Amino acid sequence: MATEIVTLPLLDGQTPHDPTSRAATIMKETFDTLAQQPGFQRLYWGTESENPNNWRLAIDWDTVDHHINFTKTDQPSTPATETLLAFFPSSYSQADQDQFEADFKNFVSALETHAADVYTATASGWVVEELPIPNSESLDEKGKAFIAFIGWTSVQAHLDFRNAQAFKDNIHWLRGAKDLKGIKVVHVASTLVE
Repeated sequence: MATEIVTLPLLDGQTPHDPTSRAATIMKETFDTLAQQPGFQRLYWGTESENPNNWRLAIDWDTVDHHINFTKTDQPSTPATETLLAFFPSSYSQADQDQFEADFKNFVSALETHAADVYTATASGWVVEELPIPNSESLDEKGKAFIAFIGWTSVQAHLDFRNAQAFKDNIHWLRGAKDLKGIKVVHVASTLVE
C-alpha cells in the first residue's frame, strides 16, 4: 500500500464541512473521480486545526505505481472551450447569486443528459472583482459576473446543440436569470503547458 498526501489551499470562508458550499461540491467531485481509479482503496480528509484554509487528504493506493499511473493519465482535452460570462448589477445579493448557481447546475444537468456525446466538462464560479458590463448605457458601469468554462468536442458541436430542442427547453435557466444585464460567449481552443 502507498499513501499519497495532498494539501490544497481553500479560499477564505470556503469550507468543505458545509455541504452547501462550493468547496464541498468540488470535494465530492474529486472523491468520485478518485474512487473510480484503478488501485484506489480509500481516503481520509480534513482541514488543519491551525489553519482551516488548508485542506488535507491522505489517499491510499494499492501500490505506488497505481498512484503514479493516476498522475500520468491523459489530461482532459477540450478542443473547444465555451467561455461564458453572465453580468449582473453590483447590488446582486448572495441569495440571487446562489439561485443563479443552482439554475446553472440545472442547465449543466441538461447538457449531461442531452449532449453527452459532444459536451465534455464544466468549471464555473463568481468573479471576485466587479467587471465592466458590456453594452451598458453607462460606459463605466461595473457589476458582478459569473464565469463558466464549458467544454465541447468542437465549436460546431456546440453551435449544433444550440439548435436542438433540448437547448431551447433549458436555456431559460441562464437567460431567465433575475436582473441579468447580459451574457458574453466566446470559444477558445486551449493548449496545455506543463
